[in-house]
Amino acid sequence: LPRCLENPDEIGGYQWQAETIIRINIDAIHHNEEYWEEPDKFNPDRWMVEGFEPKKNSFIMFGGGLRVCPGRKLAMIKLVGLMALLFRKYEI
Repeated sequence: LPRCLENPDEIGGYQWQAETIIRINIDAIHHNEEYWEEPDKFNPDRWMVEGFEPKKNSFIMFGGGLRVCPGRKLAMIKLVGLMALLFRKYEI
C-alpha cells in the first residue's frame, strides 16, 4: 500500500520531499535471493527446518505498523479451522 510523506524525510539514505508517494515492493522482498534460497520455487518445507527464522523484514504477510491488515487475526483463525477440518477428514 502506498504512503504519502507529510514532511520531507530521509529514507534509505535518500532525501525525499513532502508529498512524495512511497510504496514498498513486497513482491521484490519476497523474491529476494539475499533472504530466500530459491525464492521463485514453491517450497513450504522451508518453514519446517529446525530453528528456521526469516530475516527481519523479509516476510511481510499482513503489512505492519498502524495500517496492519485488520483481517489478519480472522485469517489466522480461519487457517486453524481449515487445518482442524483437514486433520479430522484425513489420516496423517
